[in-house]
Amino acid sequence: MMSGSELHGRVWLLTEDYPPKLGGLSRWASNTARAMASAGIDVTVFAKRAGSADGTGRPLIVSVEGRDFPRFGRFHFARAMRPEAARSGLPDLVIHSTWHIAGVDTGHFPSVTCVHGKEVFERPGFFASLQRKRILERSTAVAAASSFTAGRVREIAPGARLVVGINGVDTALFTPEGPVLPRRYGLELVSAGRLVGRKRFDLVIAVLRKLIDLGMDAGLRIAGTGPLEPDLRGEAAGLGDRVSFEGEVTDERLASLYRSADLFLSPCRSDPASGDVEGFGLTFIEASACGTAVAGLAEGGVTDAVEHGVSGILSSPGSFVDDVAGLCANRRLLEGMGAAGRRRAVESFEVGAVVRRLLDSVPGPWNAQ
Repeated sequence: MMSGSELHGRVWLLTEDYPPKLGGLSRWASNTARAMASAGIDVTVFAKRAGSADGTGRPLIVSVEGRDFPRFGRFHFARAMRPEAARSGLPDLVIHSTWHIAGVDTGHFPSVTCVHGKEVFERPGFFASLQRKRILERSTAVAAASSFTAGRVREIAPGARLVVGINGVDTALFTPEGPVLPRRYGLELVSAGRLVGRKRFDLVIAVLRKLIDLGMDAGLRIAGTGPLEPDLRGEAAGLGDRVSFEGEVTDERLASLYRSADLFLSPCRSDPASGDVEGFGLTFIEASACGTAVAGLAEGGVTDAVEHGVSGILSSPGSFVDDVAGLCANRRLLEGMGAAGRRRAVESFEVGAVVRRLLDSVPGPWNAQ
């Protein structure tokens, strides 16, 4: 392992999503780029139509423009990379957010192709499947979000060189210490994510209804937006102001929401057959880092994000509501899981350490003897 001293080297990070665009891929790209820059790496991010691109700052953001990215994405990224290569030379490493944009001049430098979830569980046509296999197996390393996604890579590209673990959080931002929101109820719940069917916010609202039926003084805050928001608001209407829809929030506000709650809920479903999967579950680690117990489903990569019985509980869709209600009846257990989750987040998911482990897996000036 590398020491905690400042690192050296040049990295290009190619990504389809980057802030201000929302979503897990955008969040991963931003966290990774900022952590590398903070560690001393010279990072340039090439991002598809990056609204935050201004040509200054650290990391440097280069907006990749073009049409029909599904067919011509590699061409657009290669075109955007040429001026940077002419200006400052080739990098020591290129990191691709997914295989869809990998394969651009990878013969000239070490490359990492990241695997998050859907992009390796979806079933493209015959030739696209061959291309995916070829790209994954030719990459210097394939970095998987979880053991779940790594298992899928072993199925479709058995010759790939795998490393597991690419998601980390800023444990100085997501921490138990910091601003909290006024306490409204005896038991505060929080959930966060895009308001879509796979995230199963209907189960989150069902948990609150169950707790109220059991005589508990409970409330729920939901952070995020999405197409199901009107339906969810209608479902929660009978619960009055016990359900608060927070909309999109800043990281600072999100940290306050986590640390103000007794339990974070996110019953995300995964369907490997359709490719619609939860490859990891970064929000669980963020909540744990804030000292809050967590609850999810034992599906997909969530089993890496939540250590059942330690940082929280994992359940099935059919028993989730009852299992969470039972957990909420034991305040001491909730507090203990929150404390254990914080320790686990710091020890295993601090973003700087995650980035260093990733760099350790490939050749470069950062791990020169």
